[in-house]
Amino acid sequence: MTDRFTQIQDLVNEMANTMCNAVGVLQASALPCEFKELSQDLLNEQNTELYALTIARLCKDIDILIESIPAEEKTEEVAAEEMTVMDIEHKKLTEDLKKRSEEIDDLLGNISEELLHVSKAQMDSRPSY
Repeated sequence: MTDRFTQIQDLVNEMANTMCNAVGVLQASALPCEFKELSQDLLNEQNTELYALTIARLCKDIDILIESIPAEEKTEEVAAEEMTVMDIEHKKLTEDLKKRSEEIDDLLGNISEELLHVSKAQMDSRPSY
């Protein structure tokens, strides 16, 4: 999905670049003409067709990429159902975590008692002076 967005951004940048180039070419090489009449030079201009075709192709490519992005249409009901399922799963996991935590606390208590017995036995086995 990210690659598609990157491709779209690249095409938009290319379109902006092409349009800027078209304006630059117009400023540099366009002959003055009146709005009432179309001159033959204007009709024979090759850059006009080239830029128009390039911009049209870029628009088509952008449209194709946008259409290829999957639409995510979730209704509120579907979202609510998903949230309910996730909430139930969360509660189960929380209960499991509490259960395991209690088991660990019991094991730690047993280990502490055994360590206490071991240390007491070691102390009792030492000769007293």
